[in-house]
Amino acid sequence: MGTVTRPVGPLPPRVYWVRRLVALVVVVVVLVVAFAVVRALTAGDAAQGSDTGGEVSAAPDGSGSSGGADDDGDAGAADGGADGAADGGAEKGEGDTDAGADGEAPADEEPAAGDAPDGAATPECAKADVAVALRSDASTYAAKADPVFTMDVTNVGDAPCLVDVTDDTRELLIVSGPARVWSSADCNDPDARLLLLSPGQVDSQELTWSRVRSDEKCAASDVVAAPGTYRATLSLLGRATDELVFVLG
Repeated sequence: MGTVTRPVGPLPPRVYWVRRLVALVVVVVVLVVAFAVVRALTAGDAAQGSDTGGEVSAAPDGSGSSGGADDDGDAGAADGGADGAADGGAEKGEGDTDAGADGEAPADEEPAAGDAPDGAATPECAKADVAVALRSDASTYAAKADPVFTMDVTNVGDAPCLVDVTDDTRELLIVSGPARVWSSADCNDPDARLLLLSPGQVDSQELTWSRVRSDEKCAASDVVAAPGTYRATLSLLGRATDELVFVLG
């Protein structure tokens, strides 16, 4: 007992106490490491056994497996029902929209077929809504040159309107002195040409006079206008242009 508490040897007692402490620390460290290793191995075996048991019990446990599947199935069914209802509703809505569009398309296209609804909805141009102008391609024509006139009709009103610009309503009249020489309205039976003019829009048409005289009674005539000075006037809806003077050679 004395050698334990009081080391005996050639070295000082302090050296022996240090050696004993070092040995004790080494023993403690070894024990701690061994304990940690054993615990880790035990915990790994327990975890492996738990996993294996879960997998084994899942296979024969039909009720548990079925219950899980049913829950998932119910959830899937619910999701499917919700998605189906949403998709179905969306598709139905799209179908209704398409059907409505298809159903309304003929109604929208009908006015373009005969233009009657547009004519009924849009007023006809009044005298104050239009302005007319007349131009010629020359002021003097050689013996065999035919005069070419340009007739302009402009909507000077504030709203769109319909105007008939056929020769039945728009007249180009050519006179020489007091004599009536030719008129675009003579012996014509044109179909109505209703033109929709927006404010400021101009309709221009060219007309070539072949120098042949015309007659209001539609008597056949091949009488060619003699050389001389002529005056042309364009009129529409009670409006008339100033006289356009030109010379035939």
